[in-house]
Amino acid sequence: MRVKSNNADSVSVRNYGLDFLKIVATIFIVFHHYQQCMDIVYPTGVNFNGPFWFYWGWLVELFFMISGYVTYRYVPVVADGKISLKDWYVKRAARLLPLIAVSVFVYEAILFIHVPVCGGCVSCNGKTVSLWGSLITCLGIQSGGVFANPMINNPTWYVSGLLIMYTVFYISTVVSRKLRVPLLYTYIFIVLLGCGLITYNINLPFLNVETGRGYSCFFMGLLLAMYVKNYGVSIRLSLLCLAVTVIYLYLCVFHCGPMGSEQQFLLTFVLYPALVLLTESGIAKKLFSHGIWQKWGQFSYNTYIWHTPMLLALNHLGYYWDLKPYLPYRWTMIAFCIAAEIVGIISHYGIEKPLDRLIKRMVKTNNGNLCHADKA
Repeated sequence: MRVKSNNADSVSVRNYGLDFLKIVATIFIVFHHYQQCMDIVYPTGVNFNGPFWFYWGWLVELFFMISGYVTYRYVPVVADGKISLKDWYVKRAARLLPLIAVSVFVYEAILFIHVPVCGGCVSCNGKTVSLWGSLITCLGIQSGGVFANPMINNPTWYVSGLLIMYTVFYISTVVSRKLRVPLLYTYIFIVLLGCGLITYNINLPFLNVETGRGYSCFFMGLLLAMYVKNYGVSIRLSLLCLAVTVIYLYLCVFHCGPMGSEQQFLLTFVLYPALVLLTESGIAKKLFSHGIWQKWGQFSYNTYIWHTPMLLALNHLGYYWDLKPYLPYRWTMIAFCIAAEIVGIISHYGIEKPLDRLIKRMVKTNNGNLCHADKA
């Protein structure tokens, strides 16, 4: 028996609560990399890097889950063969990779002038300019696939993994439809496959820890969206998710939760699903009803891409202006995050959108030329 609610079709409309989750997660990841790249540990309070009660790098799992959740709306389009695999992949790559390419060249330029000056530092971590690494990073094939991650603007590995997830989603959905296997079973199998890759530390092309993180969380997001589509989110479920979130955070803060793969799986199957489902509650819909969350969420992708080149640039400037006395403060970390958000806004309007318009014009012109050639 299905339990209907007014949220049953919510995966078909914009969920601004998910944008809010992405915004918060991006801010915390910026904090995480700031402490990591500057080699800073605060003596008191919350630290965002190091062997503490929570590993903030696992917020990427939340990004994967949100991406899977919003991708579910395309299941009918893919399953019914209304879009080809090539068109499906190209559209997503064209949306994600141009900004990656620009950031990679900027990162490599800064690295080129920084390494001879610093002689090696925490932010460099032995990295040098790599033409091969730049190429495969710009193409989004640097991590999780057949090539090892060259650590060119390190956060971009997530985009590489996401493109793999989109491809696997398309293929698994089409195959399931042809074999008449319920999508529920197919997606559960891929989630468990991802868990196995992480648990046993497998390192094969497309079957490794990086893709395992994506498989388990991206397809978990699809399963959550499937549930919400069929049953909605009742008040009772919302209260349960809120209770799970509060209890989990309490245990982490006051009882030092596990730091191994146990916590990684608890995030995948407990905390992050609770947070995603909470965004579908009536209260969350009212709290995050303004379109500003969507716009800020778009800025956050740019912030995520640019914050590591900015950290490298900050480290380089520190050799000329002696910034070290100012860096180990939380207010400096917060100021850097605000600067990264501003850069994200500038990048969105000054780089991402113009590149998107340029690519669309090129595709339109190319299609027009092909049609003209066919007529000839």
